[in-house]
Amino acid sequence: MDVSQTSEHNAQDSLDVSMDTFSNMVQILNALGNDDSLAIFMYTANGIKSSKQAIFDLGLTQKRFYSRLKDLIDVGFIEKDSGTYRHTSLGTIFYKMGLSLMSILENKERITLLDQLKQTMSLSSSDLDTIKSMVSQGSSDISGVLDLVFFSSKKEKIEMLPTYDKLVEKLVTEMSGTKRTILLASRYVDNRVIDSLLKVANKGIEFKVIMAKHDLEDKM
Repeated sequence: MDVSQTSEHNAQDSLDVSMDTFSNMVQILNALGNDDSLAIFMYTANGIKSSKQAIFDLGLTQKRFYSRLKDLIDVGFIEKDSGTYRHTSLGTIFYKMGLSLMSILENKERITLLDQLKQTMSLSSSDLDTIKSMVSQGSSDISGVLDLVFFSSKKEKIEMLPTYDKLVEKLVTEMSGTKRTILLASRYVDNRVIDSLLKVANKGIEFKVIMAKHDLEDKM
């Protein structure tokens, strides 16, 4: 029995998709699964009128270029129209998805920090929106991913505080008693909170802060 076929069937069964859909996804991932293919695919966004120029710009040999180009044509991402290689409708969709993915990867460190932040037990709805705004930086793609992955369930864990002073008091109390890493995301700078952070830092406790640069500069 072919082990690879067995693994493919097991994965397909667990995803509850048709075998054709699963096979198409495998073909697409294979077609995009190397630097040459991905470079050609992204380059084709503006159309390729001259293969010679594309080969030069991408730094590929003719053999590598046409071999990878054929793979992209076979999966339905690229077509030749009136002498110009262009994205198909399917290719355009995946191209835009690729741009969104690259935007997310550029913010990988911030999103990794959110893995830790989402474990925090008490975050107000306003805090969640502030975190999302600072990390996404206006990108609707990143904002949508954050909503889906981090905030859909987190909004069920909200502690409401009646005043700003109560919020600061709560923060200072929590920080003074903690023995673990402090993760703070806010658009405000309060001297009482800063003093508490300095005190816990002197105890050797690590802290990380997410804050919009312009908000910090306004307070300095």
